[in-house]
Order: sequence, then C-alpha cells, then structure tokens
Amino acid sequence: MDLVAENSSLYPELAGRLERLRAGLEPLLRRPGRAALMHGDFSADQVLVDGSDIRLTDLERCTYGAGASDLGSFAAVEILHRVADGPLPKGTDVLSLPRTAAMLDGYSAGPSGATDSEVLAWTIFHLLSRLSDSFRSCSPTWRHDMASHLELMEDILW
Repeated sequence: MDLVAENSSLYPELAGRLERLRAGLEPLLRRPGRAALMHGDFSADQVLVDGSDIRLTDLERCTYGAGASDLGSFAAVEILHRVADGPLPKGTDVLSLPRTAAMLDGYSAGPSGATDSEVLAWTIFHLLSRLSDSFRSCSPTWRHDMASHLELMEDILW
C-alpha cells in the first residue's frame, strides 16, 4: 500500500502505527469477494434524487472490482462528515450511521451483498486514502486531524 508510505513520509511520527494498520488491513482486503461494476469513489453527494428518478454523478473513476469497496467509500465519506463536527465516540458502529445503514440495507436486498467485515475493511482503506486531505487543504490542524483519523481507523480495525 503506497498510501502508508506516502502518509508516513508526510508525518513520520505516525509511521509505526500506519505500518501496524497496513499489517492488519492488507489480509482483509486480499480476501476473495464479489466483484462488481463500481463507481470508484462513491458517496451520498453523488446520488441525485428527484422523486423516483435517481442519477449517479462523477463516474470518471468507474471500474470493475470489489463491490464492497464502493460501500466502504460511501461509509468513509459519511464518517468524515461526522467527525468534522467532533470525534465519534470510541467503539461507534460506523456501519450504523444513518446514510450508510440505509445504503447497506438497500444493497443487501440486491443479488450480490457484502459482509460487514468486507465493508469495514474497505471503509478503513478509503479513510486511509483520505488521510492527508487536511494537509492538502492547508488546515492548520492537519497533524492533529491525521492522528485522530488514524485513531479512528485503528478503532474500526481492532
């Protein structure tokens, strides 16, 4: 995972924790799962609803791969929106956040469901892929933000 190396070079004090996260996460992402057509960076803001008419936007990352990845991306974005208002309590069931729970409920009704453990692994991956966002947006609290988001990923994984 190049994400670990990139984030470690940005914030070397987190390198050991990032390596432990990689060691715990990598086997979970390498498990066989159901492949599907994927959005690529799915989130609630890319779903347009007008009555019963539903449209997806931002399809330039559309690909084929682990179906649980899109669900993890969706959950990661909801988590990040929630933590912008303050940290989630330790042990929060992130898959029961309102939009994520509704998405998972709808997805499970389809022909190719995903297990909670698959979705959680991909959620951590997508949180990791966004770990340096506060640095890239020039936030004066980027170090704190990265450390607290890493703590959240660790909480989800362990």
